[in-house]
Amino acid sequence: MILLSEYLFTLKRHRFNFVRVIKKITLSLFLVLGPFLYLTKAQTFRFTDSRGIPVEGIVVSVKSLDLENGSVLITDNKGTVETDKSFPLIIRTYHFAFLTIQDTIYNKVEVKNYGVQSNNVNLDEISVTGNYSTTDRSVYQTQVITRQEIDAQAANNVLDLFTHQLNVRVNNDQATGSSISLQGIGDENIKVLVDGVPVIGRLSGNINLSQLNLNNVERVEVIRGPASVLYGTNALGGVINIITDASSNPPFKAGVNTYYETNGQYNVDAYTNFHFRKTDISVSGGRYFFDGWSDKESGRADEWNPKEQKFGSLRFAQKIKKTKLVFQSSFFDEKVTNLSGDIRGLPYQAYVFDEYFKTKRFNNEVQISHLFNAEKNLQVSAAYSFYRYDRNTYRKNLVTLNEALSNDVLQQDTNDFGAAMVRAVYTKDDLNSKWNYQVGLDLNNEYTTGRRIEDHKQDNGDYAAFASVEYRPFENFLIRPAVRYAYNTVYKAPVVPSLQFMYELKQKTVLRASYSRGFRSPSLKEMYLHFVDANHNVYGNTDLKAEESDHILFSVDRTFPIGKTKLVISPSGFYNHIKNKIDLLSVTGDLYKYVNFYEYITKGGQLSASMEYKAFELSTGLSYTGIYNSEIVDGDFLYSTELNTMAQYKINKTKTLIALYWKYNGSQPQYYLAENTDDFTVFQGESYSMVDASVTQKFMKDRITIGAGIKNMLDVTTIKNKETAGAHQAGNDEVFTGMGRSYFVRLQYQFRK
Repeated sequence: MILLSEYLFTLKRHRFNFVRVIKKITLSLFLVLGPFLYLTKAQTFRFTDSRGIPVEGIVVSVKSLDLENGSVLITDNKGTVETDKSFPLIIRTYHFAFLTIQDTIYNKVEVKNYGVQSNNVNLDEISVTGNYSTTDRSVYQTQVITRQEIDAQAANNVLDLFTHQLNVRVNNDQATGSSISLQGIGDENIKVLVDGVPVIGRLSGNINLSQLNLNNVERVEVIRGPASVLYGTNALGGVINIITDASSNPPFKAGVNTYYETNGQYNVDAYTNFHFRKTDISVSGGRYFFDGWSDKESGRADEWNPKEQKFGSLRFAQKIKKTKLVFQSSFFDEKVTNLSGDIRGLPYQAYVFDEYFKTKRFNNEVQISHLFNAEKNLQVSAAYSFYRYDRNTYRKNLVTLNEALSNDVLQQDTNDFGAAMVRAVYTKDDLNSKWNYQVGLDLNNEYTTGRRIEDHKQDNGDYAAFASVEYRPFENFLIRPAVRYAYNTVYKAPVVPSLQFMYELKQKTVLRASYSRGFRSPSLKEMYLHFVDANHNVYGNTDLKAEESDHILFSVDRTFPIGKTKLVISPSGFYNHIKNKIDLLSVTGDLYKYVNFYEYITKGGQLSASMEYKAFELSTGLSYTGIYNSEIVDGDFLYSTELNTMAQYKINKTKTLIALYWKYNGSQPQYYLAENTDDFTVFQGESYSMVDASVTQKFMKDRITIGAGIKNMLDVTTIKNKETAGAHQAGNDEVFTGMGRSYFVRLQYQFRK
């Protein structure tokens, strides 16, 4: 007790000294630790472009000097990221359109601002399709068609967009729709994707590209040559990836687009995009209508059938730290009317048989992407697509205008297609490393139903794994070997390898060379078709093998900076040898069956050049392509030539864009079966040119855009040609090519906040 009393007395006596000591200790700790505590608060970085507009989507790697592991951040719609890492900090940025920024920050500031500079690369050579990341170092020969070019061409759908592209041929069919060929290879060997999801519903092997509208599309990316290692079947000739607009900058925008063309097209669509914190919601929809066109007086019938399209889409995206979740859903409804000019029952009654072709598409997709760090990421997609095609014939009374479904069952047909897909890709892409890699799984299941399909329903599973490695033995030289292995439930899938090289010379020259295997699996129709009636006796074949190809490509891209002028020259050459080609063959008499029985080879070269001088851009190209088809004749190649030119002039002060497009399609020789003989003869098709011109003007801070112009200036309608002949068919003497000269006007309004 005595000791306790003495202690309390002493404490009381020295209480003021104790308080002083505590104050001194607190002050010392604040002086020592205060700056550290201040510097460890969240640091904000802000990135803007040359116009001061925030840049969204820049990947920012942040590391402390004393820490081995850092963090990966992505700028939001305000162009900002925040980090609570301790100082000093090292940051590094990654974005395909801007130069890399690397900086060391020793002290905290309220907001650290950076101005990002344009990469000054040719955007036509930047593609994310088939690449590890969004950089300009693509090992593929790629092309990117930007939104600006889409608007300048006044393209309403993907088919319109390819009208002026080099080494691309456009084909039109009133019943099965329109298609294209790349480097002489048909649509059945071209993979079409929307945001990485395959488009289904091939009629006669083709995807109807006029059904793929561009109202909410940011850009279209094209790979020429096989990409089967990454995308599997149908990618033997190339890949077209349609990428929709996912931008959330500004936070809110809504708009209406209208289009009128004198050949009978009336289009309208609308959209709204909303961004709140880490959530994005986009909704769009529209109606495109074409009331038919004919160059001649043909009564009720039109050379180009009337068409109505209705479509809509919904997109929801959510960011959760380093993970992004996206859900997309879209629908499409088309009705094509084939009015008959064959009036029957005269003079006492009048009736006709009209045909209606109806298409429905319904697509749903979920995407999950996760960034582990600046070099490693995982992307997972799951999708389900549905496609229905109806062909119905109605007997129409031209007096009462009543119509009823024809009693002839052969005049009615319905086909359903469905496909489910799961795709997972893990990528390691370190720009400072010699070794990078990508591995993935690609699981697909498809089915088809129809009256002419054996047992009325068949399905097919394809389960594949693929991998590639990028090795950089020394600076600017890249080697990428890759392989794909698949198990298919109905046929033996081939192993598909590829080997690609890219060498970037310091003199602004890029050399690319590649060898790729490609393949196309036999379709469910080719395996299970059972079409027998009074006029047909056609069977599928479950013993079919996959079509396989060997593809060799070499290209050079050389940039010549001449003062304020930038000149790029790009020569390239290709060779593609397709084996086990599938087609119908007469087995006995009038019995036809799908078999593997011939080879198909394309080879050729292409020379492209582009020039930029201040506000003027000019690009031009020449291609020369040869085709060999052993089904028809042995030994000879048939060659065709194409030329194209695009010129644009921007008046920045008035925000005016003037554009001119010209495409020369040289004579395309075809073999055809001479009448009443078994001999093939070469038909020299007719050459033709397509010329379009447009003027685009922006008003009210780009909120209003008015465009006007001329399409098909040279008034092309039909050309003398033969549809591709086969061993069992001849071709027609004329091919529909255009709807004559027309004039268009386009009005767009956008509200932004």
